[in-house]
Amino acid sequence: MSLRLLLIRHAKSSWEEPNLDDHQRPLAPRGTQAAARMGDHYQALLQSVEHFYCSSALRATQTLHLMLATPISPASVSIDDTWYTFNENQLLSQIRSLEESQKTVSILGHNPALTELTNRLTEVKIDNLPTASFALIQFNHANWNSITNSCGKLLLFATPKSLTNR
Repeated sequence: MSLRLLLIRHAKSSWEEPNLDDHQRPLAPRGTQAAARMGDHYQALLQSVEHFYCSSALRATQTLHLMLATPISPASVSIDDTWYTFNENQLLSQIRSLEESQKTVSILGHNPALTELTNRLTEVKIDNLPTASFALIQFNHANWNSITNSCGKLLLFATPKSLTNR
C-alpha cells in the first residue's frame, strides 16, 4: 500500500499593512486568483485527499477555502497552530505521527519548510515551491512513521504559472 502527500504552499499574501502580524496577513488579489485557478484545475486531486492539515495563518486558511470549491466534511480538515511553521524538521515529525488509516493527506503551509521538505523526501531538487503551488509525493510505505530521506517519488509539481500555458 502506498501513501501520498500533497504539499501546498499558501497563495500570495498581501503586504499592504506592513505592521500586521505575520499570522494575520491576508491574501493579495493575485493570490486569491491563483488559489481559485489551482483549485479549479486540480479539483479531482484535491477531492482524493482524505485529510487536509492546514496552518492557522489567515493566508493559509483563505487559500484552502478557495481551492476547495466543492464542500468537504469539516472532519477532513485540521487547522492548527502546529502547522504554522517554517521548519522542515517540525513538519516531518508531524507527518511521521499521522494515523496509519490516512493514505492520502495534504499539508497546506509555508516556505522554506515546504520546499526543503520536498527536496528532502524526493530525489528531485526544486529551487522553490512558489505560492499556490503543489508538490505531490508518493511513498511505497505502509505507514507515515517509516518515511525517510529520499524515499518518495515526486508525481506532480504544479504552479499557477504552469496553468497560464493551458
